[in-house]
Amino acid sequence: MTLYPAQSTFVRGEISPRLHSRASLDLYQASLAKCRNFVTLPHGGIRKRGGSYFVAPVKFETLTTRLIEFKFSEDQAYALEIGQQYCRVYAYGSLVTEFTTPWPHTHVMDLQYVQSADVMWLTHPLWPPYKITRRGATSWTTEPVMFVDGPFGQQNLDEARTVYATGTTQGIELVANTPTFSAADPGRIFRLEMESYRNIKPWEPQGLLAAQGVNPFGLRCRYDGNVYRCTTNFPNTAENGWRFGSTPPTHTKGAEPDGYVGPDASIDAAVGVEWTYEHSGYGLAIITGFVNAQRVTANALNFFPQETVGSANAGYRWSFGAFSPNNYPVAVTLFEERLVFASKLSVYASKTGDFSSFEVGEKDDDALEFLLAANEANDIVWLADADGFLAIGTIGGVRALSGSGVDEALTPSSFKNRSSSTQRCARKRPLNTGQAFLYVANGNRGVSEMTANQSGRFESADATQISEHITKQGGGIVSAAYAEYPDPMGWFALGSGEMMGFTYQAAQDVRGFHRQSLGGDGKILDVCVTPGRTGIDDVWMIVRRQIGAQTRTYIEMLQSPAEYGDPADDFFVDCGLSYNGAAVQTVSGLSHLEGQAVDVLADNIKLSGLKVQGGQVALPLGKAASKIHVGLPFKAEADTLELDVGAKDGSLVGRQKRVSEVILSLMETDITGLQIASLVKGRWEQVKLPSIATGADKAPRFTGNVRVLIDDSWEGQGRIQIRHSGPTACTIRSMTPAFDATP
Repeated sequence: MTLYPAQSTFVRGEISPRLHSRASLDLYQASLAKCRNFVTLPHGGIRKRGGSYFVAPVKFETLTTRLIEFKFSEDQAYALEIGQQYCRVYAYGSLVTEFTTPWPHTHVMDLQYVQSADVMWLTHPLWPPYKITRRGATSWTTEPVMFVDGPFGQQNLDEARTVYATGTTQGIELVANTPTFSAADPGRIFRLEMESYRNIKPWEPQGLLAAQGVNPFGLRCRYDGNVYRCTTNFPNTAENGWRFGSTPPTHTKGAEPDGYVGPDASIDAAVGVEWTYEHSGYGLAIITGFVNAQRVTANALNFFPQETVGSANAGYRWSFGAFSPNNYPVAVTLFEERLVFASKLSVYASKTGDFSSFEVGEKDDDALEFLLAANEANDIVWLADADGFLAIGTIGGVRALSGSGVDEALTPSSFKNRSSSTQRCARKRPLNTGQAFLYVANGNRGVSEMTANQSGRFESADATQISEHITKQGGGIVSAAYAEYPDPMGWFALGSGEMMGFTYQAAQDVRGFHRQSLGGDGKILDVCVTPGRTGIDDVWMIVRRQIGAQTRTYIEMLQSPAEYGDPADDFFVDCGLSYNGAAVQTVSGLSHLEGQAVDVLADNIKLSGLKVQGGQVALPLGKAASKIHVGLPFKAEADTLELDVGAKDGSLVGRQKRVSEVILSLMETDITGLQIASLVKGRWEQVKLPSIATGADKAPRFTGNVRVLIDDSWEGQGRIQIRHSGPTACTIRSMTPAFDATP
């Protein structure tokens, strides 16, 4: 008896050969043995991917180059080409400007970054943090991140090791009595505390200090019937002053004509005043030059107290900034209005709303420092804002840092550091899909899907387990990006030069992997995604190609098929360009494809095998067209799994089968480019519609069902091959083979 099992969905994409006999699994009926240059759709079908549009060669074609998205808003987005100490800015396929950067090309792939409005912060384990600032469409700058106050490393407490400053403002020197500095210190922050500052204890009753005779700053106070308001003769800015309880002080220098001068224990006791000195009590400097191990040049970031100037005032309470060549941040993110860095086992968060200040304290908006406490000392590799949690990716898994209560902000007095049951993390930024995080697993061989459970803990699963062969055969994941429109899809550049796509919609249980290989044997080196001008996300790629005897490296953009539109707008060629204007017989501007055989779609007429000569292509037979697409050809291929619909006596897996015909449900497909064959015989049958009289060069779109008779063998497993070639569209909604099986 002939059976007609319909495969109406392909949402699981290309699955591992390890699963090719697991017909009992639900996912088996929604899977393919091969899915190359097709993408799986959330609706169930497969669609031929769009072609790639040529943008420009990278600046240094033999050196490593990186693409990073810069998204100011949905309608102002850029792709940054970062290479050998430069950055080029592209917007919607066009070069905007170029500016200098500090990183050599060998370091750009390890940059991590986060962006807020016009500023992007970038980290690298061998570089201090930098920021890229957009000051206008064509005005961009790169500069080191300037930290106003911290974070700092461990303070020196060895009283025999002292440092003093030679001045109070700019152009000073810091002088140590023992070897303290190194040639790697320029650019680091240095903090030097005044010795007398430690004689004043915070929140000490004023009368007690008066009894101790401590008033080193010439304190002046007056009582206005409510609180004391105080000033000091310390020569600094309005940041000086004394605070009483939670009431802000005044900051006016000089004598108070109606004032009470000096401490008074009886008044203190009557009103219960407690106070602390508001001035930092220390000087901050940025080290600018190395003289020797005991002397460096520096510029003061605040006014150095006189009590730290000169050898007589040398103090032992000093500390370097926490970030150094052995401890530069490796990751950065924004979380609850704080800028957060991570290095090794530590997390440093800025003050709330002040991304340059890392001064720790007890107030809720003070900066934070955390050392991850866990059973294992696993280095941090990325950070991410995970909807109320600071997700911390480590080489051992993901940890979560948050406030101690439900929906409670993270503060110095309210924090919770929790482990989770997650997979190990690679040193690549995770992708936020809106429903979950996708992150590259340790070893770059897989993708983990991370969600928060009902108890607020993270858990992850290996999303690539059913398609593990793609990343293993592909040499691992090099880079990753996520596109939301027109279909939710992760893109992963592989070490093999292919790209793995992942159609992902967790709410609908859509998880399908597919492979993309570019025409002309182009090798994809990197990928990023930006919002496109038409509402469809732009997928940018760096592609290495062999053009004649030359190795070229290009920026190309993956195009989305023009569904529901004019078939003449179809762009299904790689490294291609388009012409739209008055009818012409020759297309120029193709020097990037010199000597290559190309496909052409000219006013919806297909032309193949034309050669680029002198940077141009001439249409044959004197033809002219007004809408022309030219580029390298590629094929889309799909292979089905062994058929199994069950039998009275069990499974049909392993039994001999023969397919006699295939019924395809198509949508907006150029049938003239569609062929089908059995896996065993391999004889390709052209899909035809006898009722439609069109020339072979025409490319009409067809929607509906077609029947194709094929030549199969009883030695087979009932597996079918599908391929589509030419510069036109193909969408397969479902497939129904007609087959017979041996008892």
